[in-house]
Amino acid sequence: MSEYTSLVQRLPDGLGSAKDGLPWSQRLHHFTWAWFEVTMSTGALATLIGQQPYNFVGLGAIGWTLAILNIALFIFFSGLIAYRFTTAKGRLLRSLHHPHESFFFGAYFVSIAMILYCVDLYAVPLTGSWLLKTIEVLYWIYAGVVMLVAVFQYHIIFDREKLPVADALPSWILPVYPFLMLGVLGSALLKNQPSTSGLPIFIGSIAFQGLGWTVAYFMLTIYVTRLVNTDLPDPSNRPAMFVAVGPASYTVNTFVALGMQAPKHIPEGFLGIHSIPVGDVFKAVAVAVGVFMWLIAFWFSSLSTVAVLISIKDAQFTLNWWGFIFPNVGLFIALLQLADAMDLDSVKVVVMVATVGLFVLWVYVAIMNVRAIMRREVLWPGCDEDMEDVTEETEEKIKAILRPSPRSPTSKTTCAPGHARGHGASDEVGSLRPGTHGLSLRPQPSLFYVAFVEHFHLGTQTTKTSLVTICISFHISFRTASYCTNVTNLGAGVAPLFIAPLANICGRRPVILVISAIGMTIHASSSSGET
Repeated sequence: MSEYTSLVQRLPDGLGSAKDGLPWSQRLHHFTWAWFEVTMSTGALATLIGQQPYNFVGLGAIGWTLAILNIALFIFFSGLIAYRFTTAKGRLLRSLHHPHESFFFGAYFVSIAMILYCVDLYAVPLTGSWLLKTIEVLYWIYAGVVMLVAVFQYHIIFDREKLPVADALPSWILPVYPFLMLGVLGSALLKNQPSTSGLPIFIGSIAFQGLGWTVAYFMLTIYVTRLVNTDLPDPSNRPAMFVAVGPASYTVNTFVALGMQAPKHIPEGFLGIHSIPVGDVFKAVAVAVGVFMWLIAFWFSSLSTVAVLISIKDAQFTLNWWGFIFPNVGLFIALLQLADAMDLDSVKVVVMVATVGLFVLWVYVAIMNVRAIMRREVLWPGCDEDMEDVTEETEEKIKAILRPSPRSPTSKTTCAPGHARGHGASDEVGSLRPGTHGLSLRPQPSLFYVAFVEHFHLGTQTTKTSLVTICISFHISFRTASYCTNVTNLGAGVAPLFIAPLANICGRRPVILVISAIGMTIHASSSSGET
């Protein structure tokens, strides 16, 4: 997925601001699956706090608060996304087929795993065995559901979408991310399970983690290939690079935790081996594997940190910022597991310091998230993972505007200045690339349509006519420019940009109609050629 670049940053000043707002009923049509990154991160931080090696007054209260907040947010977000799908026909299927938003469907199920993890961590010690048995049943049901999600979600992506390697991002891992959590959740359940019933969960955790790690490894290979061959993601989306930390870190977490439980849950004579205790052997191997893999996660975290720091001045808030929290929580839980296994008190202190840092970072990202909502940087047309849907809707509005109609169609406003972006887009405005004569344009008029037509309802009838004319002029200019082979011919291609507005100001409506007809003809011919 190529990264979105702000529409307004590529347009003249003042054209990206909206003078009036949208009602919340309309803004919630852009509530995407990516919002469940919030609950992923909140639940993960609660699990890290609940496993701290050193306790102090109030630590448990903080963990409980985050765990309860996570459940409340999950229920609230589920209601919001249900509202989106029930009030906008066909959006559910579109979100699952969307080349960018569909990957975040997995975040919903990871959030469920984090809730189960928190319940086991905080509630099971305070209740009877009934809750433990309930979580065990839910564990196996969850495993069956996420297996279906992983199979069918990737099938849709492989069958319906053709995503270039140059667009690869770690978010491609998310459909299989729940399996990375199944191993962690299973190892957590084993701490309270009796030895007689723990072996199936033990074996299942290894199998589930194996699937999650293997598929994630395939996707990470594609992602690293992208980093070698193309540019880094744009600054606002670089926090998503931290998602690559998760597979290795949660695999370490699983294997080390299972290794520590192996002597208890692996019976004597397992696999017909009587000469040595199999549980102790597994424990030794698991810790060695954990040490081996932890540095892989640390490398991805360091690489992502450097990429974010060198572009921090250009970064604007996206929901990808929650990627700062969730994967790095896994990194430090894994480090804590290794410290417990090898009895390294100094490393435990490092984990405590890191936990404080992650909590502060969580508070900061939460504040920035609320600020982004108020400033219309998220939950706004063209600003979320469903941006292509907005572009398609806007182009339909243009067709409606060009047809005679007794009423002007209702339009949405664009993002606040400098914030129309998401996880990827297939359109870029006038990208300069080396060509035969030193300059070649890749024109994409649809983004100009978004910028201008979204303001259609703000002006007088004369202003509306001017806006439509300017849109058509941009379309003609960039379609013509795409066939130019040098700078001289480029000037001829841009000429209609200035002719149409001037004709409108002078009241030459026939000239406008001629330019409109030319623009529609070029659009139709080029579209049929592309098809």
